[in-house]
Amino acid sequence: MKRILLTTTAAIGVAVLALSAIGGAVAQGQPGQGPGMGYGMGGGHHMMRDMSPEDIAARRAEMFKAMDANSDGTLTQEEYTNREKSPTWTAYRDARRQERHNERFTGMDTNKDGSISADEFRAYHDQLRSKGPGAKRQ
Repeated sequence: MKRILLTTTAAIGVAVLALSAIGGAVAQGQPGQGPGMGYGMGGGHHMMRDMSPEDIAARRAEMFKAMDANSDGTLTQEEYTNREKSPTWTAYRDARRQERHNERFTGMDTNKDGSISADEFRAYHDQLRSKGPGAKRQ
């Protein structure tokens, strides 16, 4: 059991280092680094481009905590692979998704009247398309 925990902990450490490298590239605004970096919904990683290193670290800590179903400070393979079934992960994911939707809405509502006209919607998406893949939404 101890060996499995050590192996799992080591694997998580490698994954964290890999994510840190990807996150560093993202924080520096390098397009096309890692999943979800391009044009489209992605995993929201593109939203980290404008975040400080401290905010990125805090976001990663939130993600880890949300996956750690039994709050023991480690992730088992079961916790990681079944995170989509976890209420804490689902709440975290839904909150981040809502945050992205709110930011996107604010970016589209150019006259700040609390609603998006067809022209604002079209202009926003035309502008996004003209920037090409990897363009930041907002």
